Amino acid sequence: MRTPCPVDALWLACVHRAAHHDLSDDLIWLYDIHLLAGRFTAEEWADFAALASTHRVRALCGDALRAARDCFHTAIPHDVASQVIGHGEGTERSAVHLRKDLTRLDRLRLDLGALKPRSRLRLLAEHLIPPACYVSEKYGVRPGPLLPLFYLRRLAAGLSRFSRRI
Repeated sequence: MRTPCPVDALWLACVHRAAHHDLSDDLIWLYDIHLLAGRFTAEEWADFAALASTHRVRALCGDALRAARDCFHTAIPHDVASQVIGHGEGTERSAVHLRKDLTRLDRLRLDLGALKPRSRLRLLAEHLIPPACYVSEKYGVRPGPLLPLFYLRRLAAGLSRFSRRI
């Protein structure tokens, strides 16, 4: 089994929270960030700050670290906090994900705009037509002739969710 190194794991957790969980302050996401950050060495913190800067996601990483610090008193070295927390909001394209006025549809449009055409099609297909095993498990039904009805149910529920503000 392959897993990301601790620096990449924290970076992914921070970006994932913003891109896929609407900046959720749910403990499951923040505690993950807290646990990962709590084990960092000074060198790993420096690597993390460099990674966030290189990929232009300092604003997203900074927001996640700030939220973990506020919730769990996560220790973040001062030099890293000064490099990441509160930086990038005006200069990084990814910082748009920090806006609270975005709908899920707005977020999907942003994701699609950042992808190449082939990847756009794949993302749309994943949203509109997930695997039958996913729909079966989500609604507790067996694959069969009624499964298309649950796809329609999912689509109807998703359309209303996608138009609401986060």
